Amino acid sequence: SLNCNVDLQWFKHIVPCGIEDKLVSSLSNELKRDVTVESVIDPFLSCFASRFEATLKQRTAEETRELIEHASSF
Repeated sequence: SLNCNVDLQWFKHIVPCGIEDKLVSSLSNELKRDVTVESVIDPFLSCFASRFEATLKQRTAEETRELIEHASSF
């Protein structure tokens, strides 16, 4: 997951990803400023597409629902 501005106190009660000797942080915590999910979406998608040499396709909510319904039929 990519934590943006989450309350990190909740992570004291779990072992995320089964990694016991590491702490969880967030972009807001690391950058010492508020980082919203909305502000991260476009840069994240751009970096993802570049790193994986992928062409991303934006879908409508209806197309997404159809894909989920189709995938859940397997």
